[in-house]
This record gives sequence, structure tokens and C-alpha cells, in this order.
Amino acid sequence: MSRAKWVATVFVVLAFAVPGMANIVGPGEGALPDSLVGSSGPFLANTGVLPYSSATLSGLYQEMVFTTGVTPVCPAGDCIGFQLQVSNDTTSGYTIPAVNLGDLFGLMGSFVGFLTDIGIDSNMPASLPGCTATNAELSAGGSRSPITGTEVSWGFLGIATGSCSTTLIVETNAHSFEPGPIGIVALPPSGGMSIGTLVTGFAPSVPEPPSFLLIATALAAIALVRHKLARLTVSGVRPDVRPYRSPVLPDADVVRRRTNQTAEDRSTFRVEDRARRRTFAAQDAASLSAVDILDLV
Repeated sequence: MSRAKWVATVFVVLAFAVPGMANIVGPGEGALPDSLVGSSGPFLANTGVLPYSSATLSGLYQEMVFTTGVTPVCPAGDCIGFQLQVSNDTTSGYTIPAVNLGDLFGLMGSFVGFLTDIGIDSNMPASLPGCTATNAELSAGGSRSPITGTEVSWGFLGIATGSCSTTLIVETNAHSFEPGPIGIVALPPSGGMSIGTLVTGFAPSVPEPPSFLLIATALAAIALVRHKLARLTVSGVRPDVRPYRSPVLPDADVVRRRTNQTAEDRSTFRVEDRARRRTFAAQDAASLSAVDILDLV
């Protein structure tokens, strides 16, 4: 064996065999599960022990969300990890070859865009009622869905009826979480097509952008639109666009002057009207006097 091949072989063996070494799994990748340490609390969220059932499979499950310390995928610490356990009832006719966490299509909680270290804690005792045995020795590997890696999976040679999975753990560099699906896969004893059962658990979420960023974006968009409209108006391309000018209302002095002017106009009209009436009366009197003189003649 050449020196290069020997070094590569030692590296691969150490990567998969040394406890505590991280197997950071990316989209479409798989690796042997790391030996991780589960949390005993306090938890950020906990589904509690819940039942699941389908036409071919039934049992219990529980998922908890906890805060991690410094990990290979979260060097600064204070990130989020997920741990869960699944049981398979004695009445089930199927085994469980895989457990999936996260939305495959990325519509709700998923692992897209996050680093993941997929592992198990084989030393943590079973927390689900009725579990007589755990299948730590049957754990076959951890993987993520291809392309975007929205879903993480734990593969088993088969969780038999009447037993539980070991404690399944995934450490991430996420800082927030939301409801996400857990897929429990059922495999018929004779093999063939597997059937999945979906239940609700938790998965990472991308946090909403801060409100001030949204406001700043809106203000920038408004300023850009106003700038473009101003340029179009100056260049004459849009002559119909004119700056808006609010109507100017008269102040109190102007209103008072107009009121006084109206009163003066009314008074002048009355005086002139009286003068016209007197003139008409005098003309009438003169006309009557002329008629009387003619009658006397």
C-alpha cells in the first residue's frame, strides 16, 4: 500500500471511528452517526409523549428542542439542537427502517441553508413508556435529502416491534425553530414498498428580517420612484406629471377685510339707492306740476 493510500485510509477510519469527531452532513450526503450527548433539559420546546398510528404502524414519539454549547457546526455556541425518540408497538406488523425530520419540500420547518451534525446518544435511557429495548446497535447512518438538504434522516436496519429507537440528535447552527414534520417510515416484513406516517414536531426556521430593514427598504423604493418621476418631468417625457401643491387657505385678516368690504359695499348701495329714489320722486313731482299747468291753460 502506498503512503498516500495509507494516510487516506487512516483519515477515513478516524473520521468515522473516533468518538466526538463531527460528521457534518451536507445536502445529498450521508455518514455514520456521530456519538452525541443528548440534553436532559431545560428544553426550548417539547412535544411531550404523543401517539401516532396508521393502517400498518403505531407507537409513540417525542421531540425536544434544546440549546447547544460550542459544537463543530456552531463554534460560537448558543445554537439549536433537536432530539427525538420513536417507539414501535408490539401490535405493529411493520418495522421502522428510517425516521426523517424536516419538510422535504421546504414549505415549513426545514434544514435548508443550515449546517447539521447528525448523531445518536446510545447512553441515554429510553424516555417513552413501554419501551423494553432500544435499537442503538441497529443504527445504520444519518443523511440529508439531496439538492437543498431540507430533511435529515436516521437509517436503521429496522426498529422491531415492541422496541424503540435510540435517542436521535441533530445539532445545527440555527437560532430559531418552528413546527416541522417528522416522517416515520414503515417497512413490510416481506420487504417491498415502504409507507410513511407524518406527525408534527419541530425543525429550524429562518428568522423574519427586522422591521427597520423593511421600513428602510420601503423608504428607499419611494425615494427611487420620486427621483425617476422628477427626471421624467424635467426632461419633458411626462409633461402631465406636476408637483402636487396643496390649496392655500386665506388667513383670518384676509377674511375679516373681505367681510368689512362687503359691509361697506352694502352701505354704499343703500345710500345710492335712496338718492335714486329721491331723484325719481322729484322728477315725478315736476311732471305732475307740468300737467296741472297745461290743464289750467
